[in-house]
Amino acid sequence: MTNLKANLYSLAFLITRIKVSVYTLQETIENQSELRKIKFSDNFLEKFEYPNLIIASISEYSIIQFCSFLDEYKKFNPSYIGTEYSERIKNVRLKNKYGLQRIQKWKDLYDYRNQVAAHNFDVKKKSILSSKQIIEYNIPDTIEEKTLFYNICLKISQNIFSEFEEIRESFDFDFNLTHKLKIKKNESFDLNEELKLINENM
Repeated sequence: MTNLKANLYSLAFLITRIKVSVYTLQETIENQSELRKIKFSDNFLEKFEYPNLIIASISEYSIIQFCSFLDEYKKFNPSYIGTEYSERIKNVRLKNKYGLQRIQKWKDLYDYRNQVAAHNFDVKKKSILSSKQIIEYNIPDTIEEKTLFYNICLKISQNIFSEFEEIRESFDFDFNLTHKLKIKKNESFDLNEELKLINENM
């Protein structure tokens, strides 16, 4: 029961994060004209339009989130959850089969996550930045594709929670991750003084 509850909690948490990313992308795209009014004072960043940077950043992060959801879904199996749930898990996985097959059409999802979104542009220990080769990735890239991916993940989650209603009912949906994580509070500092020391000592 412990592994099952933890797995379902993780899936619920991840689907919420994915929803936030996809909806934020949608709103950013729809409100680009307003967001373009935001300007950077930095000489380098002023070349870029604010909404484009937001779209690029969230798009990259969403790929990491998609892979995280799929990784967690892989744990939704009897070897991790417990053999007493084998039949129920099998039934849910059967319901989710179509969605997983649709996701597999984006065949480079993990490669893109590993080589571009989360790591250092390395393909087989060679940097793609110094290569003349153009690498093509098949991933959910457009807002329509990301919305579709989110809805598949949502349906996967709904099917799981529908089968395991007794677990869902025990959830605290006001659960706050900060109750489980603690970020150490560092001593306050004078930013200008720190920057001055960096320039003097580096």
